[in-house]
Amino acid sequence: YHKDYLRGRNYDPDFLEEKYKLLGTGPGETFNKKSYDLRICIPIINKRGKVISFQARDITDKAKIRYKACPIEDSVQDMKQTLYNLNNCNSNTIGIVEGVFDVWRMGDNFAATFGTGLTDGQIKALVQYEKIYWLFDPEPEAQKKAKGGADKLASMGKHIELIELDS
Repeated sequence: YHKDYLRGRNYDPDFLEEKYKLLGTGPGETFNKKSYDLRICIPIINKRGKVISFQARDITDKAKIRYKACPIEDSVQDMKQTLYNLNNCNSNTIGIVEGVFDVWRMGDNFAATFGTGLTDGQIKALVQYEKIYWLFDPEPEAQKKAKGGADKLASMGKHIELIELDS
């Protein structure tokens, strides 16, 4: 079911499974007594290649909550204090997108912020890069947040480019 879900979104599930170490959960699957029923489990791997947390995406499109994060107390690091895919960002240039599915579409040297907000930990991770290209969704609120994050990093002397995509 998990691979069919990914194929339906025009992804190569075998490639994603190998590259990003994805796992699938079955019916009734739990983690620390919390339901992770029928989800794609997405490990969050730090720059050194260690799993520090995970995010899980519902594949039924029926769950109230599409994305569930590993509880902070069960994580090595809060996922909102890092960026997804840093282990595959090995250039002095990085592209920033909102979510993991965006990263999978864009590939290496792209990282996700897990939404439109930007935390101090994410800023700390981004200052390591010389050039930063920001590609958030075209909705006005996402563009406003992208501009705010870009302004913060530009004030630190970083080369920033905001790229607006058509909706």
